[in-house]
Amino acid sequence: MPVGADWTDTRHILGYRNPFGPPRQVGGVETHETYQLEEPLRLLLRAAHPQREHIPHLLLLDEMNLSHVERYFSPFLSLMESGRTEEGQGVPLISADNIALISDVLEHVEPGSSEAEAAQHLKTAGRGLTLPPNVFIIGTINVDETTYMFSPKVLDRAQVIEILSVPPKVYLDPSHTETELTLSGAAALAVLRPLAPTSLKTRPNQAFLTRAQELGFPDHWASDVSKTVEYVLQKAYEVLEQVGFAFGYRLVNEVFAYLEVWILAQKEQCDETGQALSTDGWHDALDKVFSQKVLPKIHGNRRQLNDSLTKLETFLRGLSTQGVPNLGTPDPMPVSRQKLERMNRRLNATGYTTFVE
Repeated sequence: MPVGADWTDTRHILGYRNPFGPPRQVGGVETHETYQLEEPLRLLLRAAHPQREHIPHLLLLDEMNLSHVERYFSPFLSLMESGRTEEGQGVPLISADNIALISDVLEHVEPGSSEAEAAQHLKTAGRGLTLPPNVFIIGTINVDETTYMFSPKVLDRAQVIEILSVPPKVYLDPSHTETELTLSGAAALAVLRPLAPTSLKTRPNQAFLTRAQELGFPDHWASDVSKTVEYVLQKAYEVLEQVGFAFGYRLVNEVFAYLEVWILAQKEQCDETGQALSTDGWHDALDKVFSQKVLPKIHGNRRQLNDSLTKLETFLRGLSTQGVPNLGTPDPMPVSRQKLERMNRRLNATGYTTFVE
């Protein structure tokens, strides 16, 4: 769904009450009150259908930063964090009163549809619509003078995947291919199914170790990975905290959640091909999530950042010589390291740098 430049509230996603709709009969009385259902709300209702809870649903928002994301997406920003835990499962996007109206409207105009059945189920239970755990939100952005940059609040809740321009020589070379972990449709669906909600009382490293054990990964390997992630994040925190970019528990949770999904993908791929469970490439996953979660937070001028980018890049470059177990490569963090190099070059050339190029 394309995002408009005039989105200042949630109505384009979650719809709104409309007192001037077409007439319909409610208990023998004519009413014009209706609920304007936007397509994203319809998707959320379909995802909440009791018979579709195991099916991943993708909400794609194109050009998200044409408007301020914090304005039209604010309920999601809250629930993307709390809704992943057992403690946050009851927080509604749509109130029970509005669900009752939505159910009545759909029963009148679209009886028997998946949306009508889902709304009726929620109405009967007396519940509002929470953020379904089988909904995955993908947003695209371009950064130029007509758009707004994301705030730290948004970046904290997103995996920022940067797509750089491709040089003509590479684009025109028929032998050039990208090497990434690929999964079949069935395996991808298994990976996209939501992870079990994590209690706020469970530390993310313990949740990762438990998941690895459930999937059959060696205990000593999972423990080494957990210790390495803790070490990398702690050292990055110590560097960035000095220049005002310390990060909190949310980022740590997201890094371990990313690695949980990675080991699940590895398990699905090995099961599909009949190969033995492989732990190869986990440092690539750490590299990607470090680049996607930690580096987007960094921005500022030369006086503010000082030599922090150089320190962080030097640390990542020397990881293989710092006694970190099980890295298996002399350059374990090339994506993050090269990104820091580019940011540092821009800082030295212009006096200011951000993650966005």
